[in-house]
Amino acid sequence: MVEPQRTSVPESSTELGALSDPHQCHTPIDLPSVDREWLVDALRTMHRIRAVEEQIGDMVAAGRIRCPCHLTIGQEAIPVGVARHLTASDRVFGAHRSHGHYIALGGSVDKLMAEILGKDTGTSRGMGGSM
Repeated sequence: MVEPQRTSVPESSTELGALSDPHQCHTPIDLPSVDREWLVDALRTMHRIRAVEEQIGDMVAAGRIRCPCHLTIGQEAIPVGVARHLTASDRVFGAHRSHGHYIALGGSVDKLMAEILGKDTGTSRGMGGSM
């Protein structure tokens, strides 16, 4: 049997170079070429994704949602960044941790929740669940 290659993990912070130095990498990032309105909208979308995911997580814990749910918590920026660069002719297919992508692409939170709850008013008439 062949052992999989493992990525080496730094044994000390000195191996991380500038990333571990508190005197470096602490100034604000200058983003003059990025549209300020888009940045604010992106942050709002990330907050919306987090709020929805937290609500879904609470509902799973309470037993109100019975389908498997794989949350996007901690990964909210990814779907927002992806959505920013898609064109009208691009197609998106999500299968795992897709709630954030759906929301970032402008999907209805009400339809998402209905889908996860198995309701006919969901995005796939309640048959797709969280996936």
